[in-house]
This record gives sequence, C-alpha cells and structure tokens, in this order.
Amino acid sequence: SVSIEIAWNKDTMETLYIVHEPEITDFEKEEIKLISKNMEQIVRSSKNLPVDFSTKDIEAIIDSYMKSKRTKIPKNSIDKYKYFIQRDYEGFGPIDPIIRDPYVEDISCNGIGIPIFIEHKRHGALRTNILFPTKLFLDSYVIRLAQLCGKEISMNDPIMDGTFPQGHRI
Repeated sequence: SVSIEIAWNKDTMETLYIVHEPEITDFEKEEIKLISKNMEQIVRSSKNLPVDFSTKDIEAIIDSYMKSKRTKIPKNSIDKYKYFIQRDYEGFGPIDPIIRDPYVEDISCNGIGIPIFIEHKRHGALRTNILFPTKLFLDSYVIRLAQLCGKEISMNDPIMDGTFPQGHRI
C-alpha cells in the first residue's frame, strides 16, 4: 500500500515529503508495462468488460492477461499490478499519492530529474522523492494531463490552464 512520510533529513537540513509506494522488481515493471501497453486489446478481448473500464475491472483485466499468457502471478504481485495500473489509468500517475493528500495545496515540477516540490498546509514548501526521469516521460505526462482536462498543449502553444473533472486546477 501507499504511505506518506514527512521526515527531517539531517544531511540536507530540510523536511522532506516522502511517498512510499509498493516496491516492484524489474520483471514486475515489465509486466505492468506490457499489461498497460495492451490494455485496450485486453479489455476488448475480455468478455463482459466495457471498453471504458473502472476500478472493479482491473482485476478482471489482469486475470485475462494471466490466462492469455498461461502463467500464474503471485497474489502480492497482482496487488502491485492493480495499484500501478489504477494509479496510472484512473489516477494521476506518479503524483497521484500527492494529489490525494488533502494537506497538499500546490504541486510544482521544475524539470527533468528535479524532485517535485509541494506546498503543504502544515509544513510549508517541501521537496518530494518523486521526479520525472526523462524528457519523453515528462512530455508524455504533461500531454496526458492536458487531455484529462479536455485541453491541448503543444510546442507552439506550451501554456495551458485547465481543470480536471475532480476540480483540481492545472
């Protein structure tokens, strides 16, 4: 499961906002990528699953994937797969745990490889342990956020104001 820790770092003399997500192996990462990459195909080929799936469908999608691969996935891995697939498809990806924290008022990303900063109601400005490792990942993520707001963003028009269905502003 996911947890948040606010901790003092003696070396840097700062308070940090640390997101603890389930640890996954390289193999599990690849499996999650494979399931995610083939998500629409899995949904379409699975009986009784709508193309626009919801949380309750994630386990059925993973079951369908296991049957198609004729492989057994350990229960603890299934829980991890469900978490990351839900986080990335129904939530806000890597920043989803931060967005779900009612004490976070603002989230800032200042570039590739730079930790995300937040404004916390009780602790003020905090550096997190979340970052976007590559330009491609960050660019894809920004485009996805724009799409979730029903907006478009491009190199020619790189500034956007929008609101998510949940009421969050970007």
